[in-house]
Amino acid sequence: MIIDFEKHILELLKNNQCVVLPGFGAFILKSVPSDIQTHVIYPPSKQIAFNRNVIHDDELLTGALMGTYGLEYSSAKNQVLSYASQLAYTLKKDKKHSLRQIGNFSLGEEGQVVFKASNSIVVDKESFGLQKIAAKAIAKEIISSSNNTKLNKKELQIQVAKEERKQISRKRSKLAIAGFVSSILLIISLFTLIFTDTHFLEGSVQKAGFVDLLFPNDSHVVSFENQKLSSFELINPVDQKEGLMRNRVLSIEEEGLAEGYYIVLGSYSSLQNAERYEETLFGQGLDSYVLSAESSFYRVCIFADENYLKAKAMLASNLASSQDLWLIKNLHN
Repeated sequence: MIIDFEKHILELLKNNQCVVLPGFGAFILKSVPSDIQTHVIYPPSKQIAFNRNVIHDDELLTGALMGTYGLEYSSAKNQVLSYASQLAYTLKKDKKHSLRQIGNFSLGEEGQVVFKASNSIVVDKESFGLQKIAAKAIAKEIISSSNNTKLNKKELQIQVAKEERKQISRKRSKLAIAGFVSSILLIISLFTLIFTDTHFLEGSVQKAGFVDLLFPNDSHVVSFENQKLSSFELINPVDQKEGLMRNRVLSIEEEGLAEGYYIVLGSYSSLQNAERYEETLFGQGLDSYVLSAESSFYRVCIFADENYLKAKAMLASNLASSQDLWLIKNLHN
């Protein structure tokens, strides 16, 4: 019996986020957003990626073989295990292996598995039926300088500069008035304190005359007996040190992203640095993403699992290399 495993994997990926070859790895769908290239609009799609760390059998291929060929469970299971073992053996022996409909495998210099997807793109179910659209370029409107009703560029810059100077002048005037009023109030308060006695409570009196200002006398002061009036603790913001938050799972609602748990590998203030790191991870076969965070930071994360216990186990297995990894959960379906 000849079984076209590539065909079954592609069919299963149309309705599933992940298909596992037990002991070898998993094929995962990565969402590709809509794009515009040379006046052509491409609809959203999905690209196949490979994750070497996901090896636990989800039995999707086993079920497909049972339904297609009428095999019993044990027989179908053995067929899947045999195919995965043969694929691993061929890759180890020849250093490369090609699945023409899915992509090409190769071994890196350090023995890591490198996967490059083929040109075939899986259509996103949410954009099924959409085709690429060719758009015409819009010509720029040229405004004639002879039209007196429109300001030219230089006049507009002058007008904006004048308005900015007016606003700065108004702010300075307000600050000067506020400073003058504050100085007057401070002088009045100082004279009041010098020439009068100040009473806080019946049992706590401080005599503050002009003579006492020049020659302080402790006998005029009734002590509060070092009583602690108030206390507070300043709590500094986390400032994107999100590794401190890994003991709890932060929930997000990200559209176009599969529901489940993701491991955050890093947080960047530069979108360019985050995208460069994400491209490196994706080139290694990881299901990686860049997500916006608070305070204009960008998280780089990889998909772990839909199940919390499995995601937590995957996080624990990676903590040896870095103690700053943590989990987030996407609630969007």
